[in-house]
Amino acid sequence: MRELTFSETTEVSGGLARSLGDAIGGALVGCVVGASQGMIIGGIHGGDGGGIFGFGAIGQLVGLIIPTMQGAVTGTVLGAAEGLQGSEPIIINWVNQLGAGTVGQQHNH
Repeated sequence: MRELTFSETTEVSGGLARSLGDAIGGALVGCVVGASQGMIIGGIHGGDGGGIFGFGAIGQLVGLIIPTMQGAVTGTVLGAAEGLQGSEPIIINWVNQLGAGTVGQQHNH
């Protein structure tokens, strides 16, 4: 068996980040974008249930916090694994889907 190069090792392990700096940059950008996307979605739909008194203030508050944290964690993991350049098309697609109102829907491309 031969020894694998660095690029072969990253492809085999599934990670696409080219360096530690690339992974950190991707994680930071992914965290910010994921948190903002989660905050937007949670703010829009957090109080949809109406709540006990019909205005859903507690549901709105919880619906704003939980998706923000979930988006931050998801974006951080995605960015760290893919790196800054690898996560860029995914993040752009994510932002475009939010603007079109189609986040989470399947697209056949």
